[in-house]
Amino acid sequence: MITVNESLIADDDPLITVNESLIADDDPLIPGDDVLIHVEDPGLKEYGANGDMWMIAGIYLIFINLASLVLFYSDKKRARKHEWRIPEKTLFLAAAAGGSVGAIAGMYLFRHKTRHWHFVIGMPLILAVQVIAAWLYFTAR
Repeated sequence: MITVNESLIADDDPLITVNESLIADDDPLIPGDDVLIHVEDPGLKEYGANGDMWMIAGIYLIFINLASLVLFYSDKKRARKHEWRIPEKTLFLAAAAGGSVGAIAGMYLFRHKTRHWHFVIGMPLILAVQVIAAWLYFTAR
């Protein structure tokens, strides 16, 4: 039970719903009444159980894209020095983990792996799949 106060009975507040069966037509709500209410938070439906989910996802995407960019830079630098190279599957894994934009930027910014068809086709394909998956996720809600 909750005690009704002035802010709970505002007509313009869509977040507060009062179970109509508990209130008789001849008994309007007044401050001090005890009623059962259901408070609906649209943030929980729109953003998941944790409102910080979008901030965490954004930080993750920034991090993984920067990591992909650095991996391409590092691999290009190592290739010039004829040193041990970063495996191609690692570059693809970073892209598939959400860093496809950073991987594509690294490819063309550092002119690295741009002659390999599996990178030229594969990285944009990974990005396209990620964009379609995100679109499907958000439109299905």
